[in-house]
Amino acid sequence: MELKFGVIGSGSWATALVKILSDNERSVNWWVRNESSLAYIQKRYHNPRYLTSALLNVNKIDISNNLSEVVKTSDVLVMAVPSAFIVSTLSQLQADDLKGKKILSAIRVFCPNRMFC
Repeated sequence: MELKFGVIGSGSWATALVKILSDNERSVNWWVRNESSLAYIQKRYHNPRYLTSALLNVNKIDISNNLSEVVKTSDVLVMAVPSAFIVSTLSQLQADDLKGKKILSAIRVFCPNRMFC
C-alpha cells in the first residue's frame, strides 16, 4: 500500500518537499493557508511566492486550505511550518485528528540571534 503524504505549510521548504515527493510519483496532500496562493498554484503549477521557477506535478498533488481534511486523508504528515507558527497551526486540530498518523518534522527553528542557534 502506498502511503499518502500530507505537507503542512506553503513556504519555500514546504514547496521544495512537495516538489520532491510529487516528482517521485508520491501522492501528496498539501495544506496551503493562503487562498490566493492555492488558486495560483492550481492554475499555474508553481508557488507564486516561493521557488517560483519550480514547476509542480499537480497531477500528484491535492492542494487544500482545509487543514483537517489534509490531515484526515494523509498517512504521513510532514510539518513544514516555521516554528513561530506551529502552535497556531496545530491548534486548528483536535488531538484525535493526529491519532495513528506518522509525523515528520521539517520545522525550521526561528532564531532571531543566529549566534546562539
